[in-house]
Amino acid sequence: MKVEIPIFANGHAGSFNAEEISIVEKITGKKVHVTYDYSELERVLRKYKDAPGVGMMGGDGTVLQIRTRVEDIWTVRPSYILFPNGTGNNV
Repeated sequence: MKVEIPIFANGHAGSFNAEEISIVEKITGKKVHVTYDYSELERVLRKYKDAPGVGMMGGDGTVLQIRTRVEDIWTVRPSYILFPNGTGNNV
């Protein structure tokens, strides 16, 4: 059984870069979900509620916001895959 692990990026992040999104999509073979507000992020997260992990593309702020919502919506702590490309990458 193939397991789908979603990858998310914040479209409003200061470091948002469409070229880097394309690179990650090419390397992983997965679509990066670029979201522009929290309600959109939450809506897409609900579709992947049974995923064993989540990919996050961005800096500290993006990682914090995605992780907080993942754990609230999924009620479990999945594995995280980080693609650091933010202004701050201290996580």
